[in-house]
Amino acid sequence: MLNEVAFVHGITFPKESYGFAIKKGDTELQQQINDGLAAIRTNGTYAKIYQNYWTTRPEN
Repeated sequence: MLNEVAFVHGITFPKESYGFAIKKGDTELQQQINDGLAAIRTNGTYAKIYQNYWTTRPEN
């Protein structure tokens, strides 16, 4: 199901880039996503979420 989320503990994931799929040309949504990601990186929320699921600190 699309609404289900699975978290796997104890597994090392390869270093890969991840992204969001948005409609081509939707620059407003793209900017909102980028702004949101920048905000949670700045205020420390991203690091807290990351450490909740992985034992290492996120790379910058």
